[in-house]
Amino acid sequence: MTLRKQIWLSHFTVLLVPLLVTFVIIVIDMCGVALFIHNGIQFSIEGPRQFRTFSTLSEEISYYCTKKNEIGWLNFYYSLVSNSSYYATVSKNGHIVYASGDKHVGPEGIASMQLPMGVTSESFYYGNREILLSTRVDGKDLYRYELYVDLAPHGSDKIMDHAFAVFLALIPISVLAAVILTTALVVRMFLHYIRRPLQALDDGSRRVMTGDYTSKIDYDKNDEFLPIVNSFNEMTTQLQATEHLKASQAKKQRALLTGISHDIRTPLTSIKAYATGLLDGIAKNEEKRHHYLETIVRKTDELDGLLQRLLMLTALDSLQDSDTLTPLDPRELVADYIEQNKYGYEEQGLFLVEGEPIYCDSLSADAGEGLILMDRTVWRRVLNNFCSNSVKYKDEATCTATISLAYAPDSVSLIYADTGPGVPKETLGRLFDAFYRVDTARTRTAQGSGLGLSIVTRIMKSLGGSVRAELNQPRGLKIICTFPLYKDA
Repeated sequence: MTLRKQIWLSHFTVLLVPLLVTFVIIVIDMCGVALFIHNGIQFSIEGPRQFRTFSTLSEEISYYCTKKNEIGWLNFYYSLVSNSSYYATVSKNGHIVYASGDKHVGPEGIASMQLPMGVTSESFYYGNREILLSTRVDGKDLYRYELYVDLAPHGSDKIMDHAFAVFLALIPISVLAAVILTTALVVRMFLHYIRRPLQALDDGSRRVMTGDYTSKIDYDKNDEFLPIVNSFNEMTTQLQATEHLKASQAKKQRALLTGISHDIRTPLTSIKAYATGLLDGIAKNEEKRHHYLETIVRKTDELDGLLQRLLMLTALDSLQDSDTLTPLDPRELVADYIEQNKYGYEEQGLFLVEGEPIYCDSLSADAGEGLILMDRTVWRRVLNNFCSNSVKYKDEATCTATISLAYAPDSVSLIYADTGPGVPKETLGRLFDAFYRVDTARTRTAQGSGLGLSIVTRIMKSLGGSVRAELNQPRGLKIICTFPLYKDA
């Protein structure tokens, strides 16, 4: 049951219970009156006020019971009154169908009085007697009711007066008590209903505070608390995933530090060895000293390049929020890069070629108008990494690299494919790990620090894109960088 239904049910209960209590009190009072009558205790009518109350009630009961032919109830009702003080008759279409009481109470002159049509009832005082005459038309039936009452001496009905006073005082007191008790019970039940999910949420929050994200809140009621509980469980699941991610990142950081330590140690060891040789006078001639100094400078350049790559890694996390990102045409970026760098790489044996654009079946050449958010320096760094690896690891005198674009409805992919030696298929998934080298025996940082493709991965992640590697056919390596198309807000 939902919380809304619980609230409505509580309001209905608070309203219904006092009514039931009032009804029970009236029933008990009537049973008490019947018990008085059974024991011979009857009440008398002592004044006009009692007569009006008694006559109004008698008139309604008489007409109802006569119409329904429930004469037995009339006998019970009039048995409550002293037989020596009243006389009542009910006529239907001019025939008396019921009479009760002492006939001597009703005077002959008054018994023959007729009420004009349209007058439903008339009561008046005659001597020491209260009289009520009334008529009522129900369909084709005409009912006439006559009531004659001799007023009893004042004080003869003290028992019933006292009982009636107690009854009037008991009703409001009982209703108030019923309202208070019912409200207290409903509030208690309502608090008990909402305490369970609140307590479960409190316990779950305390477990989260201690770092326990594995336990979930088990809640089987389909009410307003269920979405909150589900959100809490989803939050703990995400926190757990975040903890796993942090642990994975910490593991990668440790691996990164290990790789940094290893790659820095190698040139530092060389620098220290050659510097010590210079200090110890091992280099006897000018040519040897010059060779030592050249080696120290080269190793220092290697350290500087490694540190530059590390600084680039730390700066990539904020690349997406950088002001240098602007909407650019990837076709223009590819053409400019090849034009500016092809001669420099040709001297190193790498020939850059611009490939034909590729479009998916649902797109035409017009789709090539799509732009991407990019920084020109970052673009050059990505392609520089690819080209540098092709130059470093080519196994022949020359190598060709084709740079092309592939368009999809919501993205564009940069495809770099060279004709070098490629890599073993099982190593494709690890090419983008920091400090990973396909040839585990290649430990010289001059041959590559292992950070280039890792930097590309971080760049693509910061730009909301992705990168993957495939084997090129018939030989070589293909790297595919996918960028989301820029959408002007």
